[in-house]
Amino acid sequence: MFPQGLFDTRSPLAGFDDAVAHYRCLSTTETGRRAVHELREFLDDRVAYVRSRNKL
Repeated sequence: MFPQGLFDTRSPLAGFDDAVAHYRCLSTTETGRRAVHELREFLDDRVAYVRSRNKL
Protein backbone atom coordinates (compact mmCIF):
# COMPACT_ATOMS: atom_id res chain seq x y z
CA MET A 1 0.00 0.00 0.00
CA PHE A 2 1.43 3.33 -1.05
CA PRO A 3 0.30 6.44 0.85
CA GLN A 4 -1.34 9.32 -0.94
CA GLY A 5 1.08 12.10 -1.82
CA LEU A 6 4.24 9.98 -1.64
CA PHE A 7 5.17 10.62 -5.27
CA ASP A 8 5.27 13.85 -7.22
CA THR A 9 2.52 13.99 -9.86
CA ARG A 10 5.19 14.51 -12.55
CA SER A 11 7.20 11.48 -11.42
CA PRO A 12 7.14 8.21 -13.36
CA LEU A 13 6.13 6.68 -10.02
CA ALA A 14 2.99 8.82 -9.72
CA GLY A 15 0.82 5.91 -10.80
CA PHE A 16 1.64 4.17 -7.53
CA ASP A 17 0.36 7.09 -5.45
CA ASP A 18 -2.46 5.91 -3.14
CA ALA A 19 -2.34 2.45 -4.75
CA VAL A 20 -2.11 -1.15 -3.63
CA ALA A 21 0.08 -3.72 -5.37
CA HIS A 22 1.63 -7.09 -4.64
CA TYR A 23 5.33 -6.93 -3.78
CA ARG A 24 5.90 -9.90 -6.06
CA CYS A 25 4.43 -7.96 -8.97
CA LEU A 26 6.33 -4.77 -8.14
CA SER A 27 9.64 -6.60 -8.01
CA THR A 28 9.36 -7.62 -11.67
CA THR A 29 9.97 -4.12 -13.08
CA GLU A 30 12.53 -1.41 -12.48
CA THR A 31 9.76 1.13 -11.84
CA GLY A 32 8.14 -1.15 -9.28
CA ARG A 33 11.45 -1.71 -7.51
CA ARG A 34 12.04 2.07 -7.42
CA ALA A 35 8.58 2.60 -5.93
CA VAL A 36 9.27 0.02 -3.21
CA HIS A 37 12.63 1.66 -2.50
CA GLU A 38 11.00 5.08 -2.14
CA LEU A 39 8.32 3.65 0.14
CA ARG A 40 10.93 1.99 2.36
CA GLU A 41 12.87 5.25 2.65
CA PHE A 42 9.67 7.10 3.55
CA LEU A 43 8.77 4.52 6.21
CA ASP A 44 12.29 4.50 7.65
CA ASP A 45 12.14 8.29 7.98
CA ARG A 46 8.75 8.12 9.69
CA VAL A 47 9.92 5.43 12.14
CA ALA A 48 13.03 7.45 12.96
CA TYR A 49 10.88 10.53 13.56
CA VAL A 50 8.49 8.70 15.87
CA ARG A 51 11.36 7.14 17.80
CA SER A 52 13.03 10.52 18.24
CA ARG A 53 9.77 12.04 19.52
CA ASN A 54 9.31 9.25 22.06
CA LYS A 55 12.72 10.01 23.62
CA LEU A 56 11.57 13.44 24.79
